[in-house]
Amino acid sequence: MPAPTDHLSPRWFGVGLAVAMLLPWAAFAQTPAWPGPEDMARARNAHPFPTPAQLAAQPARPLPQIPTTLATKTTIDIAAMARQGGQLAAPTTNAATPGTLRIFITLDMPRGSLQRLFDQAARSGAVLVLRGLKAQSLRETLAVVSDLIDKRQVAWVIDPDAYTRYGVTSAPTFVLTLTDETAASGNTAAQGQINTNTAQSNVPGYTANPPQASYFGNPGISAPAAAAANACAGGPGNAAGFGAQACNAVNFSQTNPTLRPNFTIAPNDPLLAGGKTITADPQAIAGNIAGSYSDCTVQTSTQPDIFQTEICHQYRTMDTLSCDKVLIVTPIQTPGCSAGQFLTRVTANPCPACVDYLAYDFTCGANDYVMHVFTINKSTGCVYTDLGTLNVPGTLNAQIPKTPGPTQINGYYCYQTYYSQSCSGTNCSIGAWFSNPCQGTSYYGVSTFAMPTTVSFTDTWDDQCAALEARAQ
Repeated sequence: MPAPTDHLSPRWFGVGLAVAMLLPWAAFAQTPAWPGPEDMARARNAHPFPTPAQLAAQPARPLPQIPTTLATKTTIDIAAMARQGGQLAAPTTNAATPGTLRIFITLDMPRGSLQRLFDQAARSGAVLVLRGLKAQSLRETLAVVSDLIDKRQVAWVIDPDAYTRYGVTSAPTFVLTLTDETAASGNTAAQGQINTNTAQSNVPGYTANPPQASYFGNPGISAPAAAAANACAGGPGNAAGFGAQACNAVNFSQTNPTLRPNFTIAPNDPLLAGGKTITADPQAIAGNIAGSYSDCTVQTSTQPDIFQTEICHQYRTMDTLSCDKVLIVTPIQTPGCSAGQFLTRVTANPCPACVDYLAYDFTCGANDYVMHVFTINKSTGCVYTDLGTLNVPGTLNAQIPKTPGPTQINGYYCYQTYYSQSCSGTNCSIGAWFSNPCQGTSYYGVSTFAMPTTVSFTDTWDDQCAALEARAQ
């Protein structure tokens, strides 16, 4: 269980009178002795803030005169400047409250200058102020600052608003803020002039019990926000009427999504970090202001931290899907034949009264044609006279001119044979000649046949499961 923590609940926060002094940069000589929290608490208890009646009886105190230039020195002692600021801010010697010295820098300055500034801040207790992140990277900013701090104790912040608040336009710039204690008492007096009656008479639509008060402490405001959006949806609106301004704003935010600013607040955001610091020890941050504000009370919280475990589930819908992998086989036919395959027979019957007629058989060879010439007995259909066989040049689906075939010219035979081939589409025609040069005779026959083909195959996979397999990964 966490230790009890003292919490302050201030309704009003005193605003000190700030005097900003912008000076050029220079080194300082010695380390000042700053009062600690206990010293400051003892001083506040010994010298409480005056009451409004006491303030009214006192003459107005002039503002401290702070020189803006140095008459004789060519360098600035930052520690001495901080001590001088504390003396200027104190109305008496028994109630000194040192001011806050801020050194505005940029990490793009020369490294030697940054090292001297970090060393001076460590010795004087000054706060180094950056406008923003280096190269828009928190990691790179922390790395550079950590390297410059090394083993020193240096306070530094990223506060772009401070540059605007103090009018800082160049770096380095030194700003010493001095606090006038009368401002807190004056704030107490001003508080007494603000009450429900004056608010109702001066603030349009003011009420001591606004309906939005129920949102405080609510773990979620999504439901009230949705209810407000539904209640205002479709309303006529009235830009000049205070009663309709809330709905006008809600309707504008709902109908103009591109104009709504989007903010990303990370867990390490300075707003959250600062809030956690104040919650952990309000008195150390805001000071002990219970003596100035009667509405503030000291409360001790003994309620332990509440931890809540939230679980969410993410479901994936399971579907049963099927797919196919198809093997596509494509046959490819090309003209061709194997050795010994019969192609065609060409015949010629030049002598009807003869017992036989001419015949030419063509078959496929390894890389050519085989031409066989013979005569056939008309009665029996058997080979009557074999005139010879010869391998002749030839291939399918080609134009072949008149080419010599088997030939014999001797004391017993006298003949010559020829053949030619022409092809068109899927058919070829072979013509054959038989001539007798001894007698000067010649006979011709022709045969048309369908070209034989050889078949080859190609296969291709049609993978219809690729998309499903990718989803299953």
